[in-house]
Amino acid sequence: MWIYEPQGVKQVEIPKPNGGMRKLGIPTVTDRIIQQAIAQVLSPLYERTFSDHGYGFRPNRSAHQALKKGSEYVNRVDTSLSIWI
Repeated sequence: MWIYEPQGVKQVEIPKPNGGMRKLGIPTVTDRIIQQAIAQVLSPLYERTFSDHGYGFRPNRSAHQALKKGSEYVNRVDTSLSIWI
């Protein structure tokens, strides 16, 4: 049986816009390939269990789509409330 042990992450410091430094971790190429292979196997299995209303870090979904959908819901609620006023 093969046991995978990830390598240490290379850390570099990058400047922050407001001053100071921020650490950025860079995985090795091998670790990144293995992470991607695992994600490709697990994503389809878990994707079908997620809500259709979720947009965070989902394949073929974006923040722009989430904002558009949120706007549609707000317009519906606004229209519904205006009937009562």
